[in-house]
Parts: sequence; C-alpha cells; structure tokens
Amino acid sequence: MRQFRSISRICSGISAIIFLMALCPKLLLAQQVKVSDFVLFGGSGGVELSSATTITGGSIGSFSYVKTNGNSTLNSNIYSGGTVQLSNSNVISGKITAANKQGATGNILTIGSSANIGGNIDVNGNIVIGGGKVSGKVTHPLGTTYSGPAPLGGNIVGTPTLPVFPALPVTTDFKLTGKTGINSSKVITPGAYGDITLSGKKTLTFSGPGVYIFNSIKNSGSPNSFVFDFTNASGTFQIYIYNDASLD
Repeated sequence: MRQFRSISRICSGISAIIFLMALCPKLLLAQQVKVSDFVLFGGSGGVELSSATTITGGSIGSFSYVKTNGNSTLNSNIYSGGTVQLSNSNVISGKITAANKQGATGNILTIGSSANIGGNIDVNGNIVIGGGKVSGKVTHPLGTTYSGPAPLGGNIVGTPTLPVFPALPVTTDFKLTGKTGINSSKVITPGAYGDITLSGKKTLTFSGPGVYIFNSIKNSGSPNSFVFDFTNASGTFQIYIYNDASLD
C-alpha cells in the first residue's frame, strides 16, 4: 500500500506538471540568452551590416531590429526583439527569431531572393522570403502568414520559440578623449586619442593590453586592420568610444 500510494503521488505530480505545461506554453518555450552569447548586440539603435559581411560564430542581436544591406554570410544566430530585414543572397547558418515587441503590423521578417537559411525561423508576425532554401522549420502565430520557399522542417502555425534577452551591462564611465587623430598606419599604446579615420589598406596596432579611448571611428575603404599585440604581456584590451564607430 505504501508503494502504491508513492506511485500515486508520483503520477499526480506528473499530471500537475503536464497541466502546468498546458497552461504556460510560452514559459516553456522561452530560452534565456546571455550577453556573452553575442558577437554583435545593439540596443534601441539596432544592428545594420553592410554588403559582403562575413561573421563566424556566436549570435547577432538587438532589442529593435537587425538588418543587412547586401549579400552576407552569417554563420550565427539572429535574435531580434523587433524585426529582421535581410537583403538578397544572404547565407544564415543559425536560427532567426523576431519577437515584434513593438506590435508592428506588416512583415516582421523579410528576406530577399537566393536566401540560404540553415536553422529554424520563429517570428511573432508575418514572414516573406523572396526565394532560396529554408532547411529548418518556420513557426509563426495563428492569424499571421508565411510566404516563401517550402521549409524542409515544415510551416508551423503556433507559438514561436523566442529568446529572453539579457539586460545590457551598466555603462562604464571613462576619461575624456585626446586630440590626436589617427589617419594612417600606426602603433599606439594605451591612452586617449581623437578620431580614427583610416581610408583603406591601413593597419592600427594596439601595443599592449590596457584602456584605449577614442572620440569616434569613421573608417572607409577596404581592408583596414586592427592588430592587438600583447607584447608578451597578459591582460585585456578595453576600447572606449564616445561617439559612433563605423568600421566599414
């Protein structure tokens, strides 16, 4: 009898868990991501990538939007709290999610032609893909639409699996910038500088770990290189920028 009552309690516990799962599917679907999971993460300003961008590993994310402006190869996940807009000839090996926290109407995920999407797509809204291949499954809520190539994993109308975003780190206070601008190949040591404006085929070497402060980075041309030289020392390179950073 004791054994029977124990089994009954276990079964009752399992039934209660299943009942809670039925009541709270969104809680079960949510997955917590960390800031350290991302190679690029933007706040309200979003993340935009120029043409011919290649990123390997990690995730790309933003509270508001992620956008590419040309053909790109992203061996990463894309997680957006708002929308995702990808151009033509984009290769994405990981997952794509768009939570549409702002409650926007229209298309929440748009991808151009010749797309190659390797992972699952989960979007809280309408999806349009111009053409190409989707190897995973596509999930979107009831009342929304999917237009694009037939997903190999199926077109599922249901609750999308959306990540829970981390809080951004506290902003770090740092010293004022310097007045010395950098527009040519150069070796610099930790300190405060003005604007970095490299025009192509230039190399900026950071000599030794430490704090490097700049007013802005406005590079152009291709390629420019940043080299982090530890000079036989251990430590971290901390780069603080007051204004915009455009690596081009």
